[in-house]
Amino acid sequence: MYFQFESQIKHSSHMLSLDLPQNQQMHFEVFEGLLPKDALFIHGNLASNHWWYPYIEEIYLENLANEHSANTGNLYLAEFRGCGKSSPPLSDAEVNM
Repeated sequence: MYFQFESQIKHSSHMLSLDLPQNQQMHFEVFEGLLPKDALFIHGNLASNHWWYPYIEEIYLENLANEHSANTGNLYLAEFRGCGKSSPPLSDAEVNM
């Protein structure tokens, strides 16, 4: 899949989901080679991975400007249950922190 930034630049990303008990899933997106090391980003409450897209675009543009960038780390975006493409919680008890 290709992710298209607002600036019309395209970057390859992968979507995957973690299978949880009771047919529930947690959604992830993976952007390869954007950072020096692998990193996991988790959005705030009642949001989705879309909150990170402007930041990802900045990272990508910075990498393009730096010809010597040898970033091999992946950027993992995780969506909390009930947000984005992740399955909703089955009960209030699953949301209680």
